[in-house]
Amino acid sequence: MGTLLTPLGYAITLGTGSVQVLPVNPSRKAIIFFNASTNTVAVCPALTAGGQALVAVINGAGSITIVSQGLLTIPQQGWPDNVGIGAAFNAIASGASTPFSIWEF
Repeated sequence: MGTLLTPLGYAITLGTGSVQVLPVNPSRKAIIFFNASTNTVAVCPALTAGGQALVAVINGAGSITIVSQGLLTIPQQGWPDNVGIGAAFNAIASGASTPFSIWEF
């Protein structure tokens, strides 16, 4: 049986509706989101702490906005080594056909 080596790369195209961009992965240790476009992108976990669905909203509560050519790395330097990042994630863009890159570790 082989072992999947990380990072896993995702090259996706976002639109103006919130969509799931990463599935649940209990083994995930880190994520890098990169907005390669001139549009703005927002990302968020797919669920709230209460288990309710959460949609990505640019500049909205529960979401982190990533500007053009911006990068979001989770966890940030200095976070504990035992941080789990297994949740599914959603994203949305301010314009159609927005290229977006994700690296999953």
